[in-house]
Amino acid sequence: MHRVNRDAPNSAAQAAMQGGCLCQAARGAARAITRRYDAGLAAHGLTVGQFSILAVLAAAEGQGAPVNVRRLSRVLDLEQSATSRAVAALTCSGWVIRAPDPRDGRARVLRLGDGAWAKFNAAARTWAELQEAEVARD
Repeated sequence: MHRVNRDAPNSAAQAAMQGGCLCQAARGAARAITRRYDAGLAAHGLTVGQFSILAVLAAAEGQGAPVNVRRLSRVLDLEQSATSRAVAALTCSGWVIRAPDPRDGRARVLRLGDGAWAKFNAAARTWAELQEAEVARD
C-alpha cells in the first residue's frame, strides 16, 4: 500500500496556493476579461455570452446558412444544454426566433428577431471598443 508523506512538499499544491498554476491563472484572466465585456455590453442589455450568440446568428444569416442549436453549440464550444438555455432566454426577449428549417420542416433553426438587428449593431460597436481596449492592455 502506498503511504502519503504529508510532510513532503507538494509542488502542485504550492503552485496553486502561490498563483503559479497556469490553468488557474488562465481561468482567472478569462473571468476578468468576461467581467469587462459584460460590464461594457450591459448598456445594451446583453452579456458577452448573449452577444456571442447574436454575432453567430448574424454572421450565419449574412451567409444564408441556417443555424440550429447543435451547430451553435459547436461554434461557441458550449454544451448543447447550456446553449439551449441561453437561446431560450433570448427567445423570450424576442431577440432570437426559432423557425422551421426550410430544408426539413420538422427541425428548427435560429435567426435574429426583428429588434435584434438594431441591438446587435449597437452592441457590436461597443464590442469593437472592448476588443481594442483588451488589445491595448497587453
